[in-house]
Amino acid sequence: MTIKLLIIDDDATITEMLELVLPARGIEVYAANTSSDGVAAVKQVEPDIILLDLMMPGLDGWELCRQIRAFSTTPILVLSAFIEKNGINRILAQGANDYLAKPAPLSMLIGRIQKLIGPNGVS
Repeated sequence: MTIKLLIIDDDATITEMLELVLPARGIEVYAANTSSDGVAAVKQVEPDIILLDLMMPGLDGWELCRQIRAFSTTPILVLSAFIEKNGINRILAQGANDYLAKPAPLSMLIGRIQKLIGPNGVS
């Protein structure tokens, strides 16, 4: 089963690296490097899971998560260097399903993706 993953992160280095390594794991990667492109991509791509950064210019990840939750139940995995406890609790309260701190080992990222999308996940 191929998984459609949408990455919303202003760091093109992160999105490009994941676009290179995840397809070999059965994950079809789409990327948006701005918040506004991210909202549009959620609607257009209809991903199986969203990988979301918190610290972005303009609309931050907290607000973006709130906006996505207004129209989508797609699982959201936050991948961010932001590690302040209250901020993490806040993003989970706003609808994110899980949180992973950057930099995260690829095996841990894939494990979290599998957990969030269920038993028919990546192999």
